Order: sequence, then C-alpha cells, then structure tokens
Amino acid sequence: MADIAKKLEISRNTVYKYLDMTFDEATNWMIALGRRQKKLDPYRDRIVTWLKEHPDHPHKLKNG
Repeated sequence: MADIAKKLEISRNTVYKYLDMTFDEATNWMIALGRRQKKLDPYRDRIVTWLKEHPDHPHKLKNG
C-alpha cells in the first residue's frame, strides 16, 4: 500500500478508503467530483479576463 500511495502521491489511508469502496460507490464518487463546485468557480470569468488582458504578467501560471 505504501508504494501505491507514494506513486499516486496520496496517503495510505486514502488508498485503503478507495480499496474499500464498491465499484458503484467509486463510480458515484467520481461523478460527484465532476459536479462539485471549485472555490474559484464564482470568479472564473473575472480571472480569465484578467489573464487575457495581462498575458505577460510575471505571475501568470501556464498549464504545462
């Protein structure tokens, strides 16, 4: 379990939690992740606009 946790960069407890799930539970959990609102979602349009207006800003992070 330690090797799996290290490879996935998650805790061993999380590995055990996922292994204890049934297939249906895991499927429902994955679906719920996609629906969950992120903390910055309410500000998404403002952030995107700001990044477009300031493309050369030194603190801009680029997806790799």
